[in-house]
Amino acid sequence: MYARETKEYLKRLEYGLSTFDPVTRVANMVAFEKHAGIMIDSLWNSITSLFSTNKESLSYFYTHVGGDDPAEAYHIQMTKRMIQNTISENDAQRFVDYFSDAYALNYNWCESIKHLAKEVDSVDRK
Repeated sequence: MYARETKEYLKRLEYGLSTFDPVTRVANMVAFEKHAGIMIDSLWNSITSLFSTNKESLSYFYTHVGGDDPAEAYHIQMTKRMIQNTISENDAQRFVDYFSDAYALNYNWCESIKHLAKEVDSVDRK
């Protein structure tokens, strides 16, 4: 069972990633990848500081954003190529507009689940 915020987020993300319009679809994918990299890195740092864990022992994070050859660098290369191969000069402004909306979707979802976690924590303490 997902919180209402997550259900809405996933529906909107699915719509953006599955649309037939390539500009909208690529803008959503690039926004997702951009935000995911920031989110994963932040989460990795938070977990290791909260639980005094060795960063390298968390293999998911180490593979994506750490180590000598992090996967996130390949995701960045992939999204750059996607933009180059899909977005024409005529579509650039539309791409930026859709990217901004899609990035806000990801950001706002993260903000909402941070607040949900605080609410759950305060209920658990009662």
